[in-house]
Amino acid sequence: MLDSNGIHRGTHAPMQSLTQKELDALLLVASQEDLRDFVILDLIFELFLRVSEVLELRVGDVLPDGRIVCRRKKGSKDNILPVRNMDVWALIKKAISNRRDRAALLFDNYSRRTLDWRIKRYCTICGIPTEKAHAHALKHTACQVTMGATDGNIMAVKTLAGHSDIGSTLKYTDLTTAEALEIRSRYETSAHERRQE
Repeated sequence: MLDSNGIHRGTHAPMQSLTQKELDALLLVASQEDLRDFVILDLIFELFLRVSEVLELRVGDVLPDGRIVCRRKKGSKDNILPVRNMDVWALIKKAISNRRDRAALLFDNYSRRTLDWRIKRYCTICGIPTEKAHAHALKHTACQVTMGATDGNIMAVKTLAGHSDIGSTLKYTDLTTAEALEIRSRYETSAHERRQE
């Protein structure tokens, strides 16, 4: 969607993204209610995963160095990303320590329906609006957080989310015209300073 000045406005942002406070509350409630849910929700956020992707993770996708092979769906590109939350990494290592079947599901006997129900319940406890009470809101949030942390570097989001088409990534952008002009101004200023040197 373009604003009146022709600047792209994300169709998924920010209405389906969680605020930092909402994200923290959701993860806290999940960690208190069910550690498996906490791990699943954290992985969806940290690894930009869809529900089907997280529930289809295999024991063999967990690498000994703290990374996970993310097998993307819907034409996206597979990638390998680190588990940055050390509490989650410790829980994953413990869960797979005695599991020899590398093809076994990491989260066996767990359905999408169960996860959807639990997320809605956790969001109700946290006071998160119902339109954000779904797992994909975590992926939206991961994209939004990365956009903010990288000064709007859409290629960083594209790579981390495994998008094969930049159009998929554009859905997560939400720059106002003023923000876009500010970014351009910063780059023009730094380019001018480099030419002066």
